[in-house]
Amino acid sequence: MITPEPMSKISIVCPKTYMERVIQKLYQLGMYHIEPHQKTDDLDIGKPLERSEKLAEILVKIRALLSLLDIEKSIRMQYTGKGEKDQYELGRKCRQIYDDTLALTDSIKTAGTQITLLTEKIRILDLLRKLQISKELLQDSKHLGRLIGELDGTTDIAPVKAAIHAVTAKHELITSKTEHKHLLALYAEKEKIAALRDALAPFGFIDIDLAPAFESRKKITEQLSELHAHLSKATTQRNAAQLNLNKIKREQVGFLVENERMLTEETKKAEVPLNFGETKKSFTIRGWIPTEQLVQVVDELKKTTNNSIHIIDEPLEEHDNIPIKFRHNILVKPYEFFLRLYELPNYREIDPSIMMFITFPLFFGFMLGDVGYGIVTLLLFLALRAKMPSARALLNIMIFSAIITIGFGFMFGEYFGFEHVSVETGEKLCSIGLCLPTHAVKMAHGVENVADFPRLISRVQGHVQIGKFKVLSVLVIGAIVGLIHLNLALLIGFFNILFEHGFMHAFLEKISWMVMEAGVAVLALSYGGTIALSPFAGFALLGMGIVMIYLGEGAKGLVEIPAIFSNILSYMRLGAVGLASVGLAVVVNENLAIPFFEKGGIFTVLAILILIIGHVINIALGVLGPFLHALRLHYVEFFSKFYQGGGVSYLPFGAREEEA
Repeated sequence: MITPEPMSKISIVCPKTYMERVIQKLYQLGMYHIEPHQKTDDLDIGKPLERSEKLAEILVKIRALLSLLDIEKSIRMQYTGKGEKDQYELGRKCRQIYDDTLALTDSIKTAGTQITLLTEKIRILDLLRKLQISKELLQDSKHLGRLIGELDGTTDIAPVKAAIHAVTAKHELITSKTEHKHLLALYAEKEKIAALRDALAPFGFIDIDLAPAFESRKKITEQLSELHAHLSKATTQRNAAQLNLNKIKREQVGFLVENERMLTEETKKAEVPLNFGETKKSFTIRGWIPTEQLVQVVDELKKTTNNSIHIIDEPLEEHDNIPIKFRHNILVKPYEFFLRLYELPNYREIDPSIMMFITFPLFFGFMLGDVGYGIVTLLLFLALRAKMPSARALLNIMIFSAIITIGFGFMFGEYFGFEHVSVETGEKLCSIGLCLPTHAVKMAHGVENVADFPRLISRVQGHVQIGKFKVLSVLVIGAIVGLIHLNLALLIGFFNILFEHGFMHAFLEKISWMVMEAGVAVLALSYGGTIALSPFAGFALLGMGIVMIYLGEGAKGLVEIPAIFSNILSYMRLGAVGLASVGLAVVVNENLAIPFFEKGGIFTVLAILILIIGHVINIALGVLGPFLHALRLHYVEFFSKFYQGGGVSYLPFGAREEEA
């Protein structure tokens, strides 16, 4: 589980006459990860199978049809047939459906454009009809100017008339009102029109386009009648085309989906020779097979080709980029998500997924650490998991993290930020069987007796005496966790280097850091009077560690010595982030909500609203902060001590999309 599945490098050499059979068998087995061939003097790059161009052409048409008919992916999942076997018949039928669909979509689009134009013309002519002015009055004249347009229906018309009168008393104004607009036709001397337009501008005056009125010599009412007839005809055409399109979608959806799936697979098979090397009469493939399946694949290929195939099990070389196939159980598998998000491990190093399975939820839960918040986030992630199958891996991680959060919540004795309740509330809880011990607690306004929730550690009150200083226990725990976590990383790094370069290299490069840490610890304990050991022992270990680091990593290692201590201190965020969350919860509960509860009456509703809004914000921050900080501690502090990455994912030819 801590290393990827062992892989075998296999080269296949076979006559071209068996190429299709070999491709078919490899696709069916779905175990062979093909490496693309690089052209050499002896081996050219392979050519796709003859039918690939035809298959691709039909596939493009089917995918265009799926898009034109708006067939969603969820609908496609309902069909599991195998598609049409006769390629000629498939091509003919696809062309027919494509032509019919294209003609109908063009018809719908054309009719839609017509409907839009006709509707706008009808709207304009209808406005002119409501103004009750003839087409003659819309014509330009030598001396008389006109403004015909719309104002917002909420505009008071009296100030508009006053503004017009202020420009000229010689005018003729015709108005009408629709549901949302004032219609306005204003006639005046031509030289006054510009000033009148400026006077109407503050009222939102907009000109009406009069062009539709002059497209015919007929009266406006007669034009309207004709346009309505055209509109009705265009609407009928569009509806008929849409009905026919819906019929095609209903009748052909299964045919299209099943053949799209079949053609996708067949196209992959037809184009895979582009990754082969070939001579005039033979071809060769190089790739990777999980060692456990090697015998099965070799036997199947020999049967398929009547033993006319040569299979070479090649030795692994240092420069080989071996694909990674994880070996995780159902619990650890979701944590592959974090490695794919960052970078896959290379084949020769330890896979840290199982470590993340243990430490990520612990870090998250320690930081959030509240029973109420844990229950809310657990319900939230369960609901999201049901709604978002594609995010299932991440949500599984978060569900586990929420359960751990509840556990830490009991350990810290925190319930939506409450560490205690009033004595009166405690008595009520005792009446239902939940009796809490009472203590005198120092509050902002003085010492108060409260009923305390049981806990192992108080995040706010718990302290550790270090020399002359009192330090919050959660910060000390964070630093200790950091020390353990980083030394685990150094130990993993030791084994990575041991397998690749030998014991001495691994010892000097990784164990040296532990020796140096031991020296610092001995010095601290010795000077602190905790142990009866001479400080010289600490100096000796420290010096030995530094020399070993130099021998293992050179000057670069010496430069990085301070980083190991900053990395350890970085884990104090495990306690600090939690304290911030507790602080916000206490402010919401004790400083904002409880004072309103004490006032009673309508203020109780306000207090409840404060609690809901405050804790929703705190939970949102409480999920985001611990998630990012836990991830950072792994990616930055933990991985930097052993992780190289650079692996490629195992993608066997023929594997289903979801498996890949």
